[in-house]
Amino acid sequence: MVIQEPQFSDFVDLILPVKMNGILRQTRLLLVLLFVGSALTAQLNEPCGISADPDPCEFDTECVPSEENPANGVCKCKPRYSPESSLTGCVAALDDLSATCRKDAVNADFGAACNAIPFALCGPATEPVACTCLRGYKPSKDNTVCLLNSFMERCLENAQCADFDEKATCQAERCVCPEGYVQDTKNMKCKKSNGLGESCEIDEQCPENASCKSAKCECKEKYFLESGTIVKKCLPKVYKVGDRCEAADQCNDLNLDGETSATCDGQNMCACPADYVASNDGTKCLPKVAGDDPTGLCIQDVQCLDGYYCEYPNCAAIETP
Repeated sequence: MVIQEPQFSDFVDLILPVKMNGILRQTRLLLVLLFVGSALTAQLNEPCGISADPDPCEFDTECVPSEENPANGVCKCKPRYSPESSLTGCVAALDDLSATCRKDAVNADFGAACNAIPFALCGPATEPVACTCLRGYKPSKDNTVCLLNSFMERCLENAQCADFDEKATCQAERCVCPEGYVQDTKNMKCKKSNGLGESCEIDEQCPENASCKSAKCECKEKYFLESGTIVKKCLPKVYKVGDRCEAADQCNDLNLDGETSATCDGQNMCACPADYVASNDGTKCLPKVAGDDPTGLCIQDVQCLDGYYCEYPNCAAIETP
């Protein structure tokens, strides 16, 4: 449908009579002009002529081509304007969360001004209020966008992290805890890092190779607390001669019951001392048979002198043909 402009001749009979006083003539002329103006202007979502000049739509709208008929169109809100909830007009879109979006309780449609700010809406229509961010979002520093409150997701500003923990900050687009603290991903909090034997709530608070047991940081299974050091740490137990080590205590499981023999040598490997030898599978250090007692006690051949073998429980000479 193309809007036809009213012709001036349609209103000649309204304005030509000469036998009327000046006031009546002026009043009638004003009514005609108002009628002509409204007839030439299309409101939001009303059809409009694309080729019309000037644009037939109201000042806050513009004629947008229609898919069905490119020669005609529909009046839509101009950029930086948003439709009122009644869809009869447009309101200027706000780009500042602190700006008043509703003047009074009656003017409810004015809240559409917040539509230009993603994840923002206008507050209750009981008093003048500003655009506010939806639950789970927080205003940016410049008050122009609503940012997601995000402890584990992407962030742009520290404010997005503060609702979870005031110590958290946004670094490299991620909320992180400060040095000396760790993230409690379940409760979305920053928890203080603690040492061995100190109190804890989650495993992440404990040092490497330790976990939170009975509210205290303790070494995990197959690890042990290093002795004789100022800074306590959990070291892995070593189960074979030749495996890497940092301290002699790591090699303790290589010793026979009641004996202390395995050591961590200068090459940081568990080794048996000079009077001991590694078992066949390398899991124990076995005492060598003394040279003055070639038939001493044994459990494996490696303990016996050359020319002898273990005939449990003693070494025996190898018989030659």
